[in-house]
Amino acid sequence: MKYLTFFCIITFFTSAYAQNRHLKTDLLQAPNPETTYAPLTRHMPPILQKPKRVAIAFLASAVIPGAGQAYNRQFVKSGTFFGAEITSIILQQKWQQTGDEQYELVKQTAHQGWSIIRYAEWLNKFSGYTGPKISISSAIRQIDLTNPAKWTDAERQTVRELFSAVRVAEDQSKNPKTGAAFSHKIPFFGEQQYYELVGKYYQYSPGWPDYNGADDPDEKVEGVYVNASAQFLAYAQSHGDSQAQLRKASRISTLIVLNHFISAFEAGISARLHNRKISTTPVAMLTESGEWVPAFTMSFQW
Repeated sequence: MKYLTFFCIITFFTSAYAQNRHLKTDLLQAPNPETTYAPLTRHMPPILQKPKRVAIAFLASAVIPGAGQAYNRQFVKSGTFFGAEITSIILQQKWQQTGDEQYELVKQTAHQGWSIIRYAEWLNKFSGYTGPKISISSAIRQIDLTNPAKWTDAERQTVRELFSAVRVAEDQSKNPKTGAAFSHKIPFFGEQQYYELVGKYYQYSPGWPDYNGADDPDEKVEGVYVNASAQFLAYAQSHGDSQAQLRKASRISTLIVLNHFISAFEAGISARLHNRKISTTPVAMLTESGEWVPAFTMSFQW
């Protein structure tokens, strides 16, 4: 009985060991010890293809678009993603630099042309303004408003006080024809909105030196703003051009980020598909006579 029990235990473990091994059967002919196998692929040499590391492919392209595709030996895709990256960077740098340079010129134009003093003087005469007269001190008239880089702290405070007084006056102003309140208040000097508004809304046209002095800067005749100054319109065009360049640079920056993500996911997916493909690829056997003979490998596992 002991021997029978021992024999059953040995038989069980032997069977379990055999069931967990891959039982491979070549259906065309039994291999020779010197037989070599290779996948039957059109473009690969007769050697077994190696699996790809999905993580390596993904991370390589996440850092440098196209690097993961090169790792996968997909060189056309690699060149496409890498070329898109280089082209996008060149365009982004070009448009960003152009936009920055144009914006600096825009700000200089605003410093040289638009004046808070002229705008305040116009408000004091404006028929739609019902508040107290804006006080324009002699101190601010002595400040060179065209060169803010050289202002002292005291001069900056003087300028800010006039801006604050003008903002209060705008709250007390209405269009004399429609009765509508002013839609905007002048931002403080140097703010981004300041450089936009002085060339965007006709309300601020009186601050430019070539304004015709009309009471209503928003007056339109047949759809045309008849009191808009030429400098106001030219400045508005220049400001719009600079912002268009900066918007293009911003959009292409987004495309650069997307190119990294798309390249990374494409490389990872391609590596995974490659690994699945080679796990079921038919092979060929190199016989003793030197001929490649198709063979098929089947695997069974319990």
